[in-house]
Amino acid sequence: LVTIPGTGDGLQGIKRGIMEMADLILINKCDVVNETGGAATLTEIRNSLRISRTEDALPDVICTSVKSGVGLEQAVEAMLAIAQNDVESGATEERRRKQEATWFSDAVASRLKGVIENEERLQLARRQLLALIESVDVDPLSAAKLYVSAILRHPFDDASFL
Repeated sequence: LVTIPGTGDGLQGIKRGIMEMADLILINKCDVVNETGGAATLTEIRNSLRISRTEDALPDVICTSVKSGVGLEQAVEAMLAIAQNDVESGATEERRRKQEATWFSDAVASRLKGVIENEERLQLARRQLLALIESVDVDPLSAAKLYVSAILRHPFDDASFL
């Protein structure tokens, strides 16, 4: 996570969960504000992290300046150490497996949405079921079951792998 001094991101970041997920926090532009501004932000972030994390799970918080180069070597070393630890612990591979599962689920949802939105027969069924709901001839849950049944009977053109 990269932040800048004086923004009050410490507690706000905790509220949004961003800082809880960060493996490393860089406070950039430490040379733009006076030294106490960068130090104050560093202290604020470290203190706010202690609220949500155990002492052994606290990430490094490093003051940096891209302009002057301050802290960059330390930041790169910290990033390389995190990457190496993730590879050695299997975290990188586990994260990749989770990403692929998410990509699969997203692709399925996208494909189903495309089929539902582009298939004339399904659009007609949807309109008919909505009309039945509006006329109180069918309740929404029953209509949804009927609609899903219509979707599942859809002939998929590229199902050659089955």
